[in-house]
Amino acid sequence: MHGLSVIVVTWNSGREIVACLRSLKRSLRGISHELIVVDNHSGDNTCNTIFRCFPSVRLICNRTNTGFGAGNNTGLRRSRYDHILLINPDTVANAHALRTLWVFLQEHPAVGVVGPEQMNVAGRFLFTTSKLSVGGVLTFLIESVLWRLTSARRIVFSPIIVVKQLNAGCIMARRDILGATHQWFDPALLFYGEEFSFFPRVCARGLKIYF
Repeated sequence: MHGLSVIVVTWNSGREIVACLRSLKRSLRGISHELIVVDNHSGDNTCNTIFRCFPSVRLICNRTNTGFGAGNNTGLRRSRYDHILLINPDTVANAHALRTLWVFLQEHPAVGVVGPEQMNVAGRFLFTTSKLSVGGVLTFLIESVLWRLTSARRIVFSPIIVVKQLNAGCIMARRDILGATHQWFDPALLFYGEEFSFFPRVCARGLKIYF
């Protein structure tokens, strides 16, 4: 089915999840989509908050903390659309970012995964593994200096480049990038490091990764 399945894995995310889900609903207007939250046995009010404030969200409450990778795998098994967005619960999407990623994937069939520029709560650009190149480092340094001088929360340089991997905190991909499998990530990895096994498998299938 053509559309976008959004998967958010939570763990004690009650303070962040409302802003995240609101931004997703706002950013995805006009795109057929579903919102899936996989909660890893939170000890706070995450599940209750989602159930009360977002009744249309498909909420999966695990009885144990299965970790980030396994949580996303669970969401993939329960999803129905042919495109997938994985996004962290502490992320707030701006009005145009997700639509830009969506359109890019529709227009470039050879691309398997795309990821956006990311900022922290102070509006500073994050240095992610996507920028591990001479050009990426220089761009990051120049933008950081300009931010300090002007407090401009904007992307000064916006080249669209092919990379070997992305920050898995926000990626959009075609559902079939790894074939029919729903196990994109190694379930043995509870937190961090999922990218190092996932993206090489995507590249091995001849698909491009864009940042």
